[in-house]
Amino acid sequence: MMNRSLTRKQYASKAKLVAKIRQLYVDILKTPEEWTAFARCVKLDNAGRPAFQEEFARVIPGWKEIV
Repeated sequence: MMNRSLTRKQYASKAKLVAKIRQLYVDILKTPEEWTAFARCVKLDNAGRPAFQEEFARVIPGWKEIV
């Protein structure tokens, strides 16, 4: 879904969607460890895309801290 190059605008749109997924995992399901596992996979799949990382860090709390 997200392991391909897109425009910055498309990354921003996907970041908003992933922020909702984060809210589902963290606030509704109360499973932050599952959120971290999901986010780690997404982040590592897109490690070589600086625009992706910047847009996700702008929208998703704690994105830069995910390792």
